[in-house]
Amino acid sequence: MTLEISEQTITFGPFVTEHFQRHADERMREWFLGQITVDIIPQLTGPVLSVKGRVYSDYDKERHVGPYSIVKFAYEFDLEFTSADETERVQGSIDLREVGQPLNCWLRIDNVRTRKEATELKERELAALRATADHDITIGDPRFDLVPYAVQYASGARTLEEGTTFGPFQTEYFQHAVDDQFRADLFAFVRSHIVPRIRGKEPVIKGEVYAPYDQDRHLGPMSVLKNRYQVWFSFISPEGEESVSGRLIYDRASGSFSPGREKLHWDSASDNASSARMRNRVARIAYRYNQGQRKILCPFCGNGLLEFDCNEGDDWGYFNCRAADRCIFKGSITLEAPVVVGQAEASE
Repeated sequence: MTLEISEQTITFGPFVTEHFQRHADERMREWFLGQITVDIIPQLTGPVLSVKGRVYSDYDKERHVGPYSIVKFAYEFDLEFTSADETERVQGSIDLREVGQPLNCWLRIDNVRTRKEATELKERELAALRATADHDITIGDPRFDLVPYAVQYASGARTLEEGTTFGPFQTEYFQHAVDDQFRADLFAFVRSHIVPRIRGKEPVIKGEVYAPYDQDRHLGPMSVLKNRYQVWFSFISPEGEESVSGRLIYDRASGSFSPGREKLHWDSASDNASSARMRNRVARIAYRYNQGQRKILCPFCGNGLLEFDCNEGDDWGYFNCRAADRCIFKGSITLEAPVVVGQAEASE
């Protein structure tokens, strides 16, 4: 079977602008088709049985073809070469000012061999990165261990009344408004509207209630803000932590509570477990940074070191992962004075 490399198997365009139509002429096409045999096929695993693909340009628009444009000679190509064992994909770029030159430096080859080589290269790079990174001094430190449910249950609150804190409130209005009747109405609301949705059994209960508008300027005689309260309730069981938060509007006349326009926000056990893992990662990073470590491997992707934006004298600093694959891991940490190795010994 003869391998056909022609304009029947490789499509050029169609091009929109007259500029790109004119420059994708017979000379350019003949040169490119010839370079496939000379520059591309020898780099493939092969033997190649067939080829298909296209030559196009992302800059085939009138706004890109002005007299001073640097992209008006840029074409791209996407080719697939089929052999008995696999399909190999080759992508690349053409600069018409380089017609007559080899294509080697513009190629991206995707096949079993190049994927294996890329994996091996990445493994070597990661091994070198891990070898130079600071060791994780938080491993084995009990302060970063998950507190078992049994421990929390032994010392935690079993009822809403025991586990809920109110305020503190700044204004005299809210100090008087959050009275025994308010508490009783709130607990009745939680028991009828929130507790039935909790799946865990025998939960440890934590709750917080405060007033988001706890300032005198919000408490005029016609103000509706003085009936707004922010609540958060957490229910920790062997299944995990379930929580709900949001704003409630209190009607003292009827003793009823109703959610604000944003409704209540629920976090399942899996949601909270994911958040807890992230907080734990950040806490470990903060501790290591504050102990003087700077070459910290990203605990999220493991593919790069963290980059810190922490200024001397500030209370807060920020970090992000600088891995080449654009890891999204980032966060903020509370800064403390770093521990200088040997300082404690010297002071003794």
